[in-house]
Amino acid sequence: MGQRVGWRAVAAALLVAALGATSGALGAQPRPKTGGTLNIASPIDVDTLDIHKTGTVLTGSMLGMTVFDRLVEWNVKLEIVPGLAESWQASRDGLHWTFQLRRGVKFHDGTPFNADAVKANFERVARDRVRARTRVFGEVKAVEVVDDHTVRFVMDRPKGFHVMLENLSSYNGPIISPAALKQGKVTVGTGPFRFVEHRPGERLVLEANREYWAGRPPLDRIVWRTIPDPATRVRMLETGEVDAATVIPFQDVARLQRRQDLTVQAPRMVVFYIIPMNTQRGPLKDVRVRQALNYAVDKEQINRTVLFGLGRPMDSAMSSAQRPYYKRAGGYEYNPERAKQLLREAGYGSGLKLKFRVPARRHPGGEQISEAVQGYLAAVGVQAELETLEWATFESVTARPLDRNDTDLYFYWWGGADPDLSLAFILHSDRWPPRGANRGFYKNPRIDELLVAGRMEADLRRRVQIYGEVQEAIVKDAPWIFLTEVTVGTAWRPHVKALSVIPTTTLDVRGAWLDR
Repeated sequence: MGQRVGWRAVAAALLVAALGATSGALGAQPRPKTGGTLNIASPIDVDTLDIHKTGTVLTGSMLGMTVFDRLVEWNVKLEIVPGLAESWQASRDGLHWTFQLRRGVKFHDGTPFNADAVKANFERVARDRVRARTRVFGEVKAVEVVDDHTVRFVMDRPKGFHVMLENLSSYNGPIISPAALKQGKVTVGTGPFRFVEHRPGERLVLEANREYWAGRPPLDRIVWRTIPDPATRVRMLETGEVDAATVIPFQDVARLQRRQDLTVQAPRMVVFYIIPMNTQRGPLKDVRVRQALNYAVDKEQINRTVLFGLGRPMDSAMSSAQRPYYKRAGGYEYNPERAKQLLREAGYGSGLKLKFRVPARRHPGGEQISEAVQGYLAAVGVQAELETLEWATFESVTARPLDRNDTDLYFYWWGGADPDLSLAFILHSDRWPPRGANRGFYKNPRIDELLVAGRMEADLRRRVQIYGEVQEAIVKDAPWIFLTEVTVGTAWRPHVKALSVIPTTTLDVRGAWLDR
């Protein structure tokens, strides 16, 4: 079921939530001013211009949330709201999902948005199997055009309400102009901004879509500047060379928050840091070894010294910002003596050697955390051979099939608004590479059964029960070293208004404006 909500209402809700998170009680809000260019410093460039192929949240912010729209959207409260679909309903068996589409919407090339466009996009994803995004749309058996403004998804297995809508609202769910796709163009959407240019490693430039179906956005232009060095991003923000900066270094967040001329948002996120272990390889097949590695690591100390208190040690298999988070799942307190005992019981009293791979300059604090973990493991007699790899190499090496994969441990950032993504895609046994992100090759028939049940369950209370059991079992089975939840800081100058950070780590710039 859905409701009719226009862009202005959604934008207003985002504005209120964003300001409320940083400035206390709200008075009357000024009318947005039109015009100007918003310059944003980002640590990485878009990984692709084909939004269906992206694997990064930042690309979702930079391209997916600006040039494109989705059938449904997330707001800052992690609620699903209408997008290109005004309303929707599912059959009782969860096999048929029918969406009523918004009328009068056009792509940037002037062609109409309609049910045929929706069908063409989802068939493209299914046909191309781009970036293993079958996790999102692989269960779509067919997309049926009922009429110009009604489309029906036919599933090959039941899909619960929350799962289907999260999938459609993901940064792989935008609708691209079918006419543009036929011409080899992938940057033509229906969104509030149009694509202008991309200079790899330098900048992405967008301009206002003055014919946007919900009214033109306040900004004339957005320029995303690629600034990998965190200190440089902060300096450019403080000197006014850019208007906003994303992924503020942990050590700078508190200092910038004390400044009266900057707004800093660092909300709880639905993402977390983990170290998945290859559960089908050597000593890590033994749950006692995996539990020992968890007891060996002081997550509280890592949070204090590397994350400057901005994280939160994990005490479950999900972030506390996710739903349904289950606190009673428990965690692993720092207990090196218990770690040594478990290693001895497993027959590895000393001399255990493991290959530990880490992506370079990819995740805030990731390399420092990994070095700290290496030290903690050494203290209990485990030698973790740390290898830092460029992102493309890291992705390739850790995603090799089991018979060619010699990675024992790898550092990762993971999460998602719904547990079907944050748990199933990285833990279900049918998500071993190349079908998913289960690069630890974890396999537990009971967990598989529960994850499928959670995906299909529409009743919220029953889902809470299912995922509570999943979280308890995952913590006990320890396929990961559970580290910390993640907070990502974003900051902007005082003339920037109505930016907001969605807890999926997405920066929403659609309603932003400049007061100058």
